[in-house]
Amino acid sequence: RDLHYPLRRQRQMCIRDSRWTGIKCEEKPECSTGDNLGAGTTALDLLKAMDICDFYDSGVPGSWGIVPGSAVIGKANHPVDPRSVDEKQYGVKTNFGTDLSNIPIFGDNMAILSSGRARDANDDLFPTEEESYEYETGNPPADFVAPYGGSLPVTKEGCPSGVEANDSVLLQVKLKVPLFAHSFSFDFRFFSQEYLLYTCTKYNDFFIAMLDTAWEPEEEGDLPIPEDKNISFDSSGNYISVNSDQFFTVCQPKIGYTCPDGVSALAGTGYPSSNAGATKWLTTTAPVIPGEIITLRFIIWDTTDMEQDSLVLLDNFRWHARPGAGPSTSVSYTHLTLPTKRIV
Repeated sequence: RDLHYPLRRQRQMCIRDSRWTGIKCEEKPECSTGDNLGAGTTALDLLKAMDICDFYDSGVPGSWGIVPGSAVIGKANHPVDPRSVDEKQYGVKTNFGTDLSNIPIFGDNMAILSSGRARDANDDLFPTEEESYEYETGNPPADFVAPYGGSLPVTKEGCPSGVEANDSVLLQVKLKVPLFAHSFSFDFRFFSQEYLLYTCTKYNDFFIAMLDTAWEPEEEGDLPIPEDKNISFDSSGNYISVNSDQFFTVCQPKIGYTCPDGVSALAGTGYPSSNAGATKWLTTTAPVIPGEIITLRFIIWDTTDMEQDSLVLLDNFRWHARPGAGPSTSVSYTHLTLPTKRIV
């Protein structure tokens, strides 16, 4: 007889907007910050908007969460130097545009990173009104490009990979993993002004999520963390980049792109349907070791030039008691069952 069955069953039944503490299922806390787009926005504001609320205290047995002092905003290859990141490239929003599919997945707000402006067309301060906002040239993370000889990876056969990571913005944090957690997930949605004219070109903008963990495959069929440490892909397993095949689903149809989700999700975003495209809401899940300290980096940039910007929405970070079998990305459950919530 399995004496632990009732506890395991309770863990398995822990619903999506709840969390398993290792002993019981409890309501997942919100740590909303509301719209927060000014110069005072911090890395902690962005993490709270993603629903990362807990803080690790080394003096409290069993505590988990953000390692104090580890949350920073920076450039792709300079995570500890936020001085060159324009404050308009990151922010917290309660909605993005006017379409109901662009409201937070969980809680009252979500984090936004952009190679242009992390704003929509309706913001009072610095609305997104143009295709391009230019800041600073730069390079991708050295450990991301190392497996490719120092160059960006090719994300579609026959298309150029491009160079540089310009107008980049990075959100980095160290997290103490709960003792009950074997994996985590977060939701994201990618937008780009490059879609209509610049797919399969050197202007191959990226969003990546890099994970440093000690986890290694244990079971047959487990997938390792990639050498480049990126754990976020589209639902077909391709990079979150402009060139990835059939990557955009919110768009105006063109050769090779059927755009099954139409263009309504672009309304009011500042990313017009005349040139821009977006993905569905996607969910990345990755494995970890209970009790370890991991490092997460969320990074977006313009490739080759500093024109035609891209943007990512980030939300609904959560820990899971279920073991991970390697990094994976799928269409978000909440994309298929969107809450009824009015944008005002």
